[in-house]
Formats: sequence, structure tokens, C-alpha cells
Amino acid sequence: MKQTVAFLNGLFVASMYAVAQPSPAPEPPSPQFDAASIKASRAPGREVLYHLRGGRFKVDNYTLYDLISFAYDIPKRRIAGGPPWTRSDRFDIQAVAPGETGADLENSTKKLMVKSLLAARFQLQIRQEERDSSEYALERASNTMRITPNNGQPYSILRTGAHTFLFQNVSIARFANFLGSEIGNPAVDKTGLDGTFDFSLSWYPLKAITTSRDPAAPVPTRDAGPDIFAALRDQLGLKLVSIHGMQTFIAILHVELPSAN
Repeated sequence: MKQTVAFLNGLFVASMYAVAQPSPAPEPPSPQFDAASIKASRAPGREVLYHLRGGRFKVDNYTLYDLISFAYDIPKRRIAGGPPWTRSDRFDIQAVAPGETGADLENSTKKLMVKSLLAARFQLQIRQEERDSSEYALERASNTMRITPNNGQPYSILRTGAHTFLFQNVSIARFANFLGSEIGNPAVDKTGLDGTFDFSLSWYPLKAITTSRDPAAPVPTRDAGPDIFAALRDQLGLKLVSIHGMQTFIAILHVELPSAN
């Protein structure tokens, strides 16, 4: 009898302890835009992410892949799935944060708001997974950067010499994509630099050694100029670092054309 009473008392205390434990606090809701307009792009052109003040967000000519890439801070090559329109149809989006009158939004907050927008207006559902991958990271080589914030010049990437390019109003993420095409391996921006910049870069592309179609052309050598790795370090204060390891990939499970404004 005493054993039965002791058992019941222990069971009662355990149940009281379980009831007394606080439940986990609910996760705070993800920040959302107060209002957003999504329209099909009418004129072909390049993708533009505007850096506006006062809690406003605007992009032109963005595909769904572009939006996912921005919101989840992931290169488009690591996104898979979805119907063909997710890579071809382009949208102009304007949105404003609630209660924002003059304060600028942190870039991380904008990304969270775009995630909410994708879920609400495109009914986007994704799965994130880790895979082994090899690529280059574009990083700062020193504390001294030789790039200038854009002062209103329009976007352009111009070849101003045999192997010299002038970049205007170019984000570092877009510059990393450009570098990836030059070196033949994916490159991703890891500088942490927001905004767009003006700068120039001169280097001798090593692929030119084997791609000349003129048999009478002189055979170039490395002495013709710095390769792109040295040029980045010496001219811009940046560096390309080879990285190998687990990277995040996104698979689109479900998506719909955006709901009406």
C-alpha cells in the first residue's frame, strides 16, 4: 500500500512539473511590406535593384529566380525547379514597409520582407538542402578598397581597351558573376558590400592564349599583363578564394504566377 501511495505521489509531482514548464515562445512573425505592386515588365532590359531611402523597395525586370536569389542570398545557379516562366518572365515590383517615413531598411530586413512577399503573392514553397560544391568567393584583400560608390552614372560594363573594362553602377554581386564567366568557375560575392560602384580593371585573360583564331598572331605570354587574380588584388583590393564544401541549394516545390495587386 505504501509503495502504491509513493508511486501515485511521484506521478502527481511529475505531472505538476510538466504542467509548470513554460511552452516555447512562438517565433516572431516575419516582417512584411505594408503594400506591394507586382507588374509584368513591359520593356526588355537588364535587371535593376534600386537602393531607395525611406523604407521603399523597387526592382525592375526581375525573374522569380532573381527574387529568390536576392531574398535567400544565394546564386541563381544553386536554384532548381519551377515551371519555365520562373526563369523567363520578368516583373517590376514596388513595395513599402509599414510605418516607414524616413528610416532606411537594413538589407537583411529587405530580404526577409521579400521572402514574405514571395510566399504571399507567388505562393512559393521551397526546400533547402546542403550539397558538396566547389566555387570561388570574392572577398576583400585589404581594408583599402579602390572602388567608388556610384554617383548617379547609368549602369554599364564597357571595354575601354584591349583588356580593360570600365564598370559603372555595378553591384559587387553582379561583378562576381562577371568574374565567374571570365575564370570559368562560379564566383559568389562574400565582401559584404551593398550598393553599386564605379571602377575599372585591366588584366590579361589567360584564355586568350588558346582562343586566337589568327595563326599569324603572336603567341601571348603571362608577361603580357597581370592575370585576373593579381589585377583584383593590386587594382581593387579584392581577391578570389577557392572554396570547397557544403553549400546551400534551393529546390522550388510549388509556385504560382503572382496574385493581382
